[in-house]
Amino acid sequence: AVNAGGDMFLIGHPNGQNWEVVLEDPLDQTQDVLMLLVEDGAVATSSTTKRLWTQGEQVRHHLIDPRSGEPAKSPWLSVTVFAPHTSQAETFAKALLIAGPEGAQALLNKSPEISFIAVDTERQIWKSPTEREKLYEYA
Repeated sequence: AVNAGGDMFLIGHPNGQNWEVVLEDPLDQTQDVLMLLVEDGAVATSSTTKRLWTQGEQVRHHLIDPRSGEPAKSPWLSVTVFAPHTSQAETFAKALLIAGPEGAQALLNKSPEISFIAVDTERQIWKSPTEREKLYEYA
């Protein structure tokens, strides 16, 4: 496993099992939302609840929507992507978060190897429309 600040590339099976990846609650970083069992590949998360600053009266974040030039406005607070390569996972995590639920399917249509989990402002979990075999959820 290579972990570069939360973006991970995973190969093999530790102790004969899949990798355990814990998703942090974007509203409370001391809590976990979900634990996953993940096979080989890359995992990356993007969030609008980290890297925040205040500009005037507005709280802003680092994920800029290229359509507006402003911080992205999405009901999703975090998106975790599973992909064959780390660069894909990182790119799609940001793109899917910015696109939100309305634009996610259009991004995924051309990249069936990508799957994701998103957490919205109500702590609801959103998943890729097509579940991938490499992703296993357990309590």
